[in-house]
Amino acid sequence: MKIDIIDAGHGDCLLVTCGETLILIDSGPKSLKVRKVLIERLTKLLDGRYVDIAVVTHNDDDHIGGFKYLIDSGIIIKYFIFNSIELLPKIFKQKSNTKKISFRQDSQLNKLLNEQSIKLGTFQFEDSPIELNELKFIALTPNDIILSKLNETVEKKKRKSLGKRS
Repeated sequence: MKIDIIDAGHGDCLLVTCGETLILIDSGPKSLKVRKVLIERLTKLLDGRYVDIAVVTHNDDDHIGGFKYLIDSGIIIKYFIFNSIELLPKIFKQKSNTKKISFRQDSQLNKLLNEQSIKLGTFQFEDSPIELNELKFIALTPNDIILSKLNETVEKKKRKSLGKRS
């Protein structure tokens, strides 16, 4: 196994190589200066190969912000693990409260993945492991409580947005 820690400014971006399998964890922020260097470095590391699976650890800019630009630059990603706010109602029905996240970037990435027909899956603590080539991914978090808090925040934001339009 090899782990390349790619400079993402104040964000995170890791390229994990396990045999022939390439795993990209987070993408750094959307900042032009950071993403330009990150895309150049990642393109060089990939050397014409595609990313087998990308993981969005959570929806803050410094973790999710660069994915749109990576895809737009031509970097191919076959599968995403992404608990998008757009998919939360499908995961559960319970609601609660949580901290602020990047709703706009979450929605934009979800839309882009659908437009590009990139396979997308959610992943939480109670799910069965995901197996890819010789690797097995086991979710340690989030659980239903964490996701329900996030969903409640999304619903509140939608209601507030609708109230402003009236």
